[in-house]
Amino acid sequence: MGFSRRQERLRDALSRSGQKAFLISSVNDILYYTGYRSSGSAMLVVAPKTIRLFVSRLEGDAKKLRTAEVLVTDKKSGLLSKELKKHGHVGFDEEGLNAGTYLSLRKAVKLKPAAKWIKEPRQIKEAGEIELMAKAARLTKKAFRMRLAGRPENSIANAVKMEFLLRGDGLAFPPIVAAGKNSAVIHHNPGQSRISRNHLVIMDIGAKVSGYCADFTRTFCSRPGKRERELIENVQNIHDIVLDKAQAGVKYSVLQETFEKEMKRLGYVVRHAIGHGIGLDVHEPAPEVLQNNSTVTIEPGIYIENFGGCRIENTILIKKSRGRVL
Repeated sequence: MGFSRRQERLRDALSRSGQKAFLISSVNDILYYTGYRSSGSAMLVVAPKTIRLFVSRLEGDAKKLRTAEVLVTDKKSGLLSKELKKHGHVGFDEEGLNAGTYLSLRKAVKLKPAAKWIKEPRQIKEAGEIELMAKAARLTKKAFRMRLAGRPENSIANAVKMEFLLRGDGLAFPPIVAAGKNSAVIHHNPGQSRISRNHLVIMDIGAKVSGYCADFTRTFCSRPGKRERELIENVQNIHDIVLDKAQAGVKYSVLQETFEKEMKRLGYVVRHAIGHGIGLDVHEPAPEVLQNNSTVTIEPGIYIENFGGCRIENTILIKKSRGRVL
């Protein structure tokens, strides 16, 4: 599927949204719809019959683009405001547009939140996207093989960073390495704590390849006691039960409900969602109804204060039957 097809799907979303045009500011949205990797200042305006990319003079390479009409602008020219005024009602990405730009543009045009519609076409992945995500997944999984015992958390995190920078585009997000009692903190910042063989150790890491992200979590314990073993087994069982539900045609809310039901049955407190969409962004909106070739994560976790925690996460490719771990 080429950029023309992606733009066609975006225009379909525009029609259903009730807006006259979309103002797209996210670097990854612009990349997806045009193939242009912006430094962050570009704006894409999509209307039923036009698609125009507004860039600063610093982004001269945009002139080579063939997937959108390129206009070089600055604040003085007011080209972007003039373009938006033509359309009157404009949907914008309320999750990504910075406040200063919003306050400036809303004087010229009526802006309505439309992130849901702008990002909707990205939910179903093309074959090329799936392959890039699979490459990111393979790179991520290799990093779990490194030795842990005796090393500080931040030493492991730095080694992961170096591995991903050498073999991919870098990091989908900062690595989480949490040992012992620190593993009860959902998003622990790796520190100097040394890992022992009886520690529960959570590693939540993700590589990026050609812009596409992976997100995986594993929990290790070299010498688990009864309590550690039980925690890991319970989380793995919940993961597998939810994965069995993850197939095309199933509401995404069913995955969350299944997770909450199993946690309640085992007597644990739910502390975060079962997962999220993933692709060019590590956190993307998950489809309300899972679609064939959409991608989500499944990440049940149990956290016990002053003891430790366990989380198992996989990036899942949704298929008509049971979802496939990338």
